[in-house]
Amino acid sequence: MQEFQRGLLEDLRGRAAALQTRLDPAAKDVDTQARASDVQRALARIEQTADRMLADPSLARPELNRQHREVYQRLTENLFIIESYLVPPLERFTEHDRRLTRLVKKLGEQINWPLPAPIVVADSSQYYMTFPAFGLMKVPAAEDENMLAYPDLVHEMTHILLTKERGRLLGDFVNVLGDYVAEQQKVPGAAPLPPHLFEQWRSMWLEEFVCDMVAVYATGPAFGAQHIRLISGMPSRAYQYGKSHPPDEARVRSAAAVLRAMGKETDAADVDKLWKDYAPTTGEAKPPDYDRVLPDVLVDALAKRVVAGAQQLGLRAYDAPEASRPDDVVGMVAEGWRRFRANPTTFRTWQPARLRLLWKQLGLDGPAVRDISSTTPPALPPRIDEIGPRLRPTTPLRPLRAGNELAA
Repeated sequence: MQEFQRGLLEDLRGRAAALQTRLDPAAKDVDTQARASDVQRALARIEQTADRMLADPSLARPELNRQHREVYQRLTENLFIIESYLVPPLERFTEHDRRLTRLVKKLGEQINWPLPAPIVVADSSQYYMTFPAFGLMKVPAAEDENMLAYPDLVHEMTHILLTKERGRLLGDFVNVLGDYVAEQQKVPGAAPLPPHLFEQWRSMWLEEFVCDMVAVYATGPAFGAQHIRLISGMPSRAYQYGKSHPPDEARVRSAAAVLRAMGKETDAADVDKLWKDYAPTTGEAKPPDYDRVLPDVLVDALAKRVVAGAQQLGLRAYDAPEASRPDDVVGMVAEGWRRFRANPTTFRTWQPARLRLLWKQLGLDGPAVRDISSTTPPALPPRIDEIGPRLRPTTPLRPLRAGNELAA
């Protein structure tokens, strides 16, 4: 058994070393070098740990086989994450990835983002996802040509920011949450709240709410509109208690709460109205305890603390005068959303031209952004009643949304 374990460790260190070498070109690329070097260092640590184990005389002691296997398993899990999610996008960095990476860097500079900008790669099959430890974001393949979705970039950037500034962005909200849950359990005649409500908020929902709220602070009502646009094409989760993500109604409400906390009542009312118009299409009704599980008092309290935290960090608000500059990303997105809502047809011709200008400003004079306004319309898709069960994907588009654990 000892020789077999030794062979496994040799195999592991060899795989880690090979991946380090494969990342050498990315470590020399101006747009990927920082993140590629981080991944190479992580691979080097795996290789060094395997080396130390191979040199350790205790590897020959049968009574320690289980402990050695557990260490090997952890190393293998780390290597699997790196080779599955981090190496491929860095190794196959495309012009679309470069556009998005430079876009996010420019966006970060303009809104005074306090951390290095992440790398963005357009190869995700599960909408947006982020690897905070490595400063890597993954988005769908055509996202560089999808200006309306750009507010979600700030949401993902905030997942990284929370690893450094969670306390500043949350303030004392966890105490407010605890007090609320304790008070609600004492309400005479009221049904008891789910026993794990506090933990659900604290460990899962809170991060998603904060990421939404920072995105609203930085990009304004465009984030609320983008979220409704996003969920319009997904299975309805308007009032369902997802394990990781709060219901969509509460997320849109939290966007309006941030705008009100910033004194932007008109913009908040606009987001509210957009949701009010959309909500009936879901066919959902509120669960009986919904307003106690996700009350305004908590959403508003969190919004005020996030706005204060963003201001302390020096983040630029979406309504800053600089947003009116011709090269400003937030201003561009706001204009895009205004045009889209006023006349979607003319937006389809405006967006490609505006994005071509953006890529030129970012030093990318590659192939022109595809102008979908001049293409032949595709054939109509089959009717819904012809598709049947194929409408439900085998892999959920946003797996972290699935579930109804709190209501169970």
